[in-house]
Amino acid sequence: MNRPNKPKGFHYLAHTSVDVKHGIITDIHVTAANVNDHEPFIKRLQIQKEKFGLHIGKVGADKGYDRSGVHHELENLKITGYISPIKGVIDQTERSVQFTFDEMNDAYYCSNGKALQFTHVKWHSWKQSYSKIYAAQTKDCKSCELRQQCFGQTASRKTIERPLFQEG
Repeated sequence: MNRPNKPKGFHYLAHTSVDVKHGIITDIHVTAANVNDHEPFIKRLQIQKEKFGLHIGKVGADKGYDRSGVHHELENLKITGYISPIKGVIDQTERSVQFTFDEMNDAYYCSNGKALQFTHVKWHSWKQSYSKIYAAQTKDCKSCELRQQCFGQTASRKTIERPLFQEG
């Protein structure tokens, strides 16, 4: 294992599932320490469903499980996931201008009512996850009086990046 703030050497990880309603451990799966937390997650849920006939409706996990693949598979399995998001890249409210999300139109709107439309999906290899990119039109941002507070002078328009499976 060679992770930041962790001891170096040969180690193992125990991936543990708990039924919090009944207070019992339902699964323990041991891997080498170089296996990422999220890798065995979905397979272990499927094994528990098949082996014990468990109905799994909700799962909770830390940010180590915040991966597009995990969210996608939970959706396929009709399991609601409560997973802490990875922080860092995505922060749409860092500056003083606030944005609201319109789920029906899949767009953000700024304080001046201008739309930031969905433009593309971006892959982040370092966190093995996808993000949706929303962008304003350059003409809307060019002469906006909130430009400096919103995104500064160097960019040509405001963009917002959001994890692919994050709700608005």
